[in-house]
Amino acid sequence: MASSNTLPASNHQHYETKALAQHKDEQCLTHLQATDPRHDKDNIELRKGGLLRESYCWVLSHDNFHRWRDNRDGQLLWVRGDPGKGKTMLLCGIIDELEKDTARTDNIAFFFCQATDDRLSNATAVLRGLIYLLVTKQQPELISHVRESCYGLGKEGFQGPTSWVVLSKIFTNILEDPKLRGTYLIIDALDECTGDRDLLLDLIASKSSAYPKVKWLVSSRNWPDIEESLNTATQKINLRLELNEESVSAAVTTYIQSEIDKLAKRKKYNNDTRDAVKRYLDTNAHGTFLWVALVCQELAKISRWEAVEILTTFPPGLDAIYEQMRDKINKSRNAKLLQRILAVISVVYRPITLNELPALVDMPNCSSGNVEDLTEIVGLCGSFLTLRQHTISFVHQSAKDFLLSNGTHQDSRDVVNWVFPQGKDDVHDSIFSRSLSAMSTILHRDIYGLKLPGFPINGVQTPCPDPLATVRYSCVFWVDHLRESISDKDTPQRNTLVAVQTFLEQKYLCWLEALSLLRAMSEGVIAIRKLEGLLERTHQRQLTTFIRDAHRFALSYRWIIEQAPLQAYTSALVFAPLSSLMKKRFKTEEPSWISVKPVVEADWNACLQTLEGHSDSVTSVAFSADGQRLASGSRDHSVKIWDPASGQCLQTLQGHSNLVTSVAFSADGQRLASGSWDRTVKIWDPASGQCLQTLQGHRNWVNSVAFSADGQRLASGSRDRTVKIWDPASGQCLQTLQGHSGSVTSVAYSADGQRLASGSHDRTVKIWDPASGQCLQTLQGHSGSVTAVAFSADGQRLASSSHDRTVKIWDPASGQCLQTIQGHSDEVNSVAFSADGQRLASGSDDRTVKIWDPASGQCLQTLQGHSDWVTAVAFSADGQRLASGSRDRTVKIWDPASGQCLQTLQGHSDEVNSIAFSADDLRAHGASGQYCDAIVATWKNRDNYTDAQKCSDCELGLGKAQLSSPFGYDAEAAAGFFSLTQSSKKTGYNYATPTSYALNSAGMAPPPQRTRSIGTQYVVKAGDTCRTIAGLAGVGSYQLINENGLDLSCNLLPPAGESICMPEKCETFELVVDQTCDDIMKEYGMTKAQFAGLESLHKPVVQESWRLERLVSLRQVQPDEYCQMISLKFSISVDDFYFLNPNLDKNCTNLWKDTAYCVKPVGNIVTYPGYKTSTASTSFTCPTPQPTASAAPIPIRTLHPKAPGTVNECFLHRNAWESSFMANNPLFAGGNNCTSWASVGDVTIQQLLEWNPSLSATKCEFKPGSSYSFFNCTQFPLNFNITLSTVLTLNPWHGSTPTTCNQNLWTRMNMDGFIQLCVERAGTGTPSPATTSKASISTPTKPPTSTQRPTTATSSITKPPASTAAPNPPAPTQPGVSPSCKKWHVVVGGDGCWAISNQYSIALEDFYKWNPGVRSDCGALWKDYAVCVGV
Repeated sequence: MASSNTLPASNHQHYETKALAQHKDEQCLTHLQATDPRHDKDNIELRKGGLLRESYCWVLSHDNFHRWRDNRDGQLLWVRGDPGKGKTMLLCGIIDELEKDTARTDNIAFFFCQATDDRLSNATAVLRGLIYLLVTKQQPELISHVRESCYGLGKEGFQGPTSWVVLSKIFTNILEDPKLRGTYLIIDALDECTGDRDLLLDLIASKSSAYPKVKWLVSSRNWPDIEESLNTATQKINLRLELNEESVSAAVTTYIQSEIDKLAKRKKYNNDTRDAVKRYLDTNAHGTFLWVALVCQELAKISRWEAVEILTTFPPGLDAIYEQMRDKINKSRNAKLLQRILAVISVVYRPITLNELPALVDMPNCSSGNVEDLTEIVGLCGSFLTLRQHTISFVHQSAKDFLLSNGTHQDSRDVVNWVFPQGKDDVHDSIFSRSLSAMSTILHRDIYGLKLPGFPINGVQTPCPDPLATVRYSCVFWVDHLRESISDKDTPQRNTLVAVQTFLEQKYLCWLEALSLLRAMSEGVIAIRKLEGLLERTHQRQLTTFIRDAHRFALSYRWIIEQAPLQAYTSALVFAPLSSLMKKRFKTEEPSWISVKPVVEADWNACLQTLEGHSDSVTSVAFSADGQRLASGSRDHSVKIWDPASGQCLQTLQGHSNLVTSVAFSADGQRLASGSWDRTVKIWDPASGQCLQTLQGHRNWVNSVAFSADGQRLASGSRDRTVKIWDPASGQCLQTLQGHSGSVTSVAYSADGQRLASGSHDRTVKIWDPASGQCLQTLQGHSGSVTAVAFSADGQRLASSSHDRTVKIWDPASGQCLQTIQGHSDEVNSVAFSADGQRLASGSDDRTVKIWDPASGQCLQTLQGHSDWVTAVAFSADGQRLASGSRDRTVKIWDPASGQCLQTLQGHSDEVNSIAFSADDLRAHGASGQYCDAIVATWKNRDNYTDAQKCSDCELGLGKAQLSSPFGYDAEAAAGFFSLTQSSKKTGYNYATPTSYALNSAGMAPPPQRTRSIGTQYVVKAGDTCRTIAGLAGVGSYQLINENGLDLSCNLLPPAGESICMPEKCETFELVVDQTCDDIMKEYGMTKAQFAGLESLHKPVVQESWRLERLVSLRQVQPDEYCQMISLKFSISVDDFYFLNPNLDKNCTNLWKDTAYCVKPVGNIVTYPGYKTSTASTSFTCPTPQPTASAAPIPIRTLHPKAPGTVNECFLHRNAWESSFMANNPLFAGGNNCTSWASVGDVTIQQLLEWNPSLSATKCEFKPGSSYSFFNCTQFPLNFNITLSTVLTLNPWHGSTPTTCNQNLWTRMNMDGFIQLCVERAGTGTPSPATTSKASISTPTKPPTSTQRPTTATSSITKPPASTAAPNPPAPTQPGVSPSCKKWHVVVGGDGCWAISNQYSIALEDFYKWNPGVRSDCGALWKDYAVCVGV
């Protein structure tokens, strides 16, 4: 009988299994947890002085909060407001209240984004935090959704490059779990989520309305990109802090009282001091918590007796107080040191620690390594920086924005010049140099004292003190700072090259060891690749060769060094090829205890990387368009997506029930298609791994898939002897092409999508018209099965490979065989052209890849390395890489020029049958090793391209490729490209002008010529909109809007009863949501060329192709800008601005916010086709005064009664918006507040209060049914720099007094809100009633209704008269020029005030002071006049 204290075997096994499962769950949570959001919340409250219920309780009674919480209107509540308005503490309070009320019944998960902490500033961190709280403290049973991914992927699933995909899938599964309780998900500061914010916003917008049990609460600044994304949410409620100013101000008052209580207790304030401080804070806080916190922080450092005196030196406003802190630092004895610290903290890629600071900044000798001294020095940086557990970060994102000029302060350029006196490049160079020096000093072999070569990384514990503490940042990011330091230069300086070479020759293995200890080997491999690309343009062949060898060394032995850091000195060196420069350089580091060395290869083989992971043969591979992802299909039924740079598997797509035969990316990289022996084609989202479509219809295996170049069609070839053409969006089969008598093995589209080729076991190649399904050609000649077909990029040649061991090249138009290429000793399985058509690759069962000259048939290279049949080959779009897939389960990437294998991608468990690069994989950028689309994406975030960027291989190579194509060629683009290559003196970018494709006139008759009907009018009816009028009248909406000068939102449509002009009638097509130009072409049977040629088509100025856009400098329009302002800012004449942007009308009424416009020509604009070298000037004649003449009658607006006290002396009164109008127009919600109306009328709130006494300063809102004053004659002197009496003299129809002036202005203004006003006599600088210039005053009739709206041009004034001012000016001068001027500049076309002052190194304010005639807005800077630039 068993002892009573002995468990039965079955129970013992149960407890053992349960304990093991619990241990695994704990490991999963450890991998999942990046931070505990509960601790982050506590830390925030602690740093901000505690949470006051009175500072947030107002929101609990707010109607919008109740609507959200009570399920009345929406699942998503967005709290939005400017920096420092208390959004974070507001959410902290809401979380506390929800936890009190619902903690037992509902889940509450939250996350606080913080841009100053890299653990808290990206989308994956947000999901990790939310999931962690849900599965630990809310519903532990939900951890089942985490287990699957965690057990399969480990920590890489949560921290690697695929983490977003893995986490979003887990998150979605949790939300869909029927056991999930009611859940509140709260995310603070979306604007501080700097990593993949777009992914997070898309997830919030799509998920917020999908799950009734889940409510979302988010907060952010009022940023357009956030608004654009969240506007797609169908159940969203806004809570704008600016529209709740009274409540926010009351909350700030409570906060002020709390802070004063703390100060008074700490500093022992008497009542007078206490009251004085409170009064000042109450008066100047303006509803900004952060401002109060910064002032109180400074007061805490000041003695009690001087508090009141110093208090008044704190200016209101965040930017103002940051400016004061900057001035304080300037006056410090340590100004230069503090300035360097701020510069470094502004550009580092993650917050650095106190220990890392001395490695990056030249610190005083006595302070380095002394934490107390370093803490004190950081404290001297005013309130810009803060310390959190010895990590340095900005006190608030607005502080960093201020220093980087991302804020709204006026002196932003001055601040940037102060932080970066030598430019950001210089700071990056300093960080790079100091990092290299620090690593050279600190790194050495076995820095952690592991001793054993095989000591595993999982057993390593960081020593205390950590010898790597000072260089942790440097080890990972030194190459990135090197790249940034030479971003605007062609090549690194010689001393930089010497420093890099010295470091690598001495410390390369030590650096790899350190990277392994820091768990950063992947980052290190990418860094050395970046370095290799950076140095390719130098002529330092020896160094470039050394770094290339270092890259191969890291790629080849990364895995073993990751597992055991000291293997860098043992296995890696022992097994490196004999010719390896690393092996030779570090030969003394090889272990002496190995007496018999293994036999190794003489040189690196051609393969850079081998990607392993599949459990069967790899059948197909394909690159994404940007070259950042590689897909592979396998006999193991799966598709894998890889990072080709690091070799890491990003995704495994499962769903096919049989082997995968073919994979293909769409040109935009947004979709991935796979064909399978399960008779289906699947379309995937490669980012999320989700299967979007399963296409069924084939009766046998699917052997091949191919997207058309525009991604609108997908072809598949099958063993059922057919080719099917699908709509990949809907999954509908559009065509079934029949004609082959054997299995279809391969399909390929021509680049223009007009032809489709298919190869078959019936030994033929067929060429089809994919639109009609007609077989155009049948190519016969192979004596064995055709295995693959491929078009050349120009569509003039078609290659086919066959089991007969040959490759044939055909003329697809005539069907003639141009070449039969022989050389393989076994069946040929795959064939591919390079993008330029100069090379042809083939893969064979003889285990080789051959590269041929398709013109001569000569074999240029034979690439050996695969251990089994080569089943697939593909060139990258730039021709710099060739990929091959094999039955040996690997993918290899080769250099087709040298024959060297660059990578071997392993992971498949069976043969690879197909491989393809995307058609627009773009060029590999020699300076960085990245691909151009990724590089240019970073350029697009800058205001202007640098000369180096404009003249880079990315720009010129893409321009050449586009202009070589008949589908990309454009005469104006060609002229710009010629100008660019000439001005940059770059060669090697010649191209042959392509022959244009003729339209198929038989496809559709040309549109009939229309005759214009003159004088047609339409009387607007109640309820009319531009869309309904256009539809009823049979006219185009755009033409209707353009004809009547309306805005595109049609908010300026006249009221019912008034008439509008009608454009000519035409056949119309009404677009609905999600329809495109392709839908119109399909409806009417047009080709793209025919559609683009329609005369009535409104063509946007920005070309559809971003490659052409980048041939010139672009500038994105900001709010409240107009054409003249832009021309002044960028020193370009208005005429040239209109010439470069021909779609702008001449009064600038269709200038769009957030749209890019050309502001700088490349090269000489005179060389541009159609440019007029001289333009006649236009002058306006001021009418002769006719006091007795009567003005033409103009309709007078009907105004509501004036609000009580509103001044009568006003030419412009405005009606408040009616409640019904705002209810029907959500964009106008809250539009009756003074802030909105002041913006509309271009006046200040103070002016509104002065002219309208009925308005209250505390609650400034217009009341429906009343009208208010906006503008009066007394403002003319301010607008036009003349006296009121002068205005009345030049414009006698005004009357003789301000009162009659105001009345006449209003009655004579036209319906568009404009009136011609004489402000100056032409040809002189003095007023006269004889002749004058024209000025316009804009009075918009409604506030903006869209983030894209036209802006309106303001006044223009003619050139002033010449005067004589200073001795010997070289040209006429303007009145008021400084009499002591000693240096002159003659204004030429394109000059601007800032540009001139910058050219002569003078302050802009001095320039304006010496030249008052140009005006403070530079609006009167005239060509051929002399301006003073030195006194």
